[in-house]
Amino acid sequence: MVAQLYISQPPHLGSCLTALKTNDAFELLFEIHSLSLKYFLIMWTTDKIERFCKEYGFVPNQTTSELSSLHKILYPDEVLMGLLDGILKEVFGKNYNGNGMVIATNKRVIFYRKNFLGITTKEEISLQKVSSASIRKGLIFSSIILTSSNNEAIVKQCENKSAEKFITVLTNLIHNSHTLKTTTGGDDLTQKLEKLFELKQRGILTKLEFNDQKAKILAS
Repeated sequence: MVAQLYISQPPHLGSCLTALKTNDAFELLFEIHSLSLKYFLIMWTTDKIERFCKEYGFVPNQTTSELSSLHKILYPDEVLMGLLDGILKEVFGKNYNGNGMVIATNKRVIFYRKNFLGITTKEEISLQKVSSASIRKGLIFSSIILTSSNNEAIVKQCENKSAEKFITVLTNLIHNSHTLKTTTGGDDLTQKLEKLFELKQRGILTKLEFNDQKAKILAS
């Protein structure tokens, strides 16, 4: 997953979300890697953030300031997958009680807010360190809870449909991140799969050869 983020080509996001829904960790990895290769070293911009929001269906609620500077905190080697705003109640032992944004990428979850003085607060956690993500639904608003090995993050006052969509994306990202780690035995086999996919993208391997080699790697 090496390189730009989201989107001049909306079908790539659709493919990523399809892979998430089917819990196909390897297809998700390949879709993200394909997108990364195609947009290598293309940085995030406000325009790309706006296009993602339109594609994803995100409308900020008191987090316009955070959204306007989101491109500054994203890495040029990760893919934006989901956005949610609400009240950051508690983030891994720290109390905030202020409006903010939760960002899900293919690598991490970011808790991001700016107060009325423009002071920025940012906490983050790797997907592989998140144990679970859950939702508590109310009549109008929901809370989402992320747990790690010894702590949790709580975001309240999230609009119900937005919270449901975000938690679905995040839960599957976490699942696929853990699946890749355990099934492939770590980074070594993941790198082999990425290199194999790159050969397919360059036309060096046919689809049949790619599938054959992938099966051998996963069986080893």
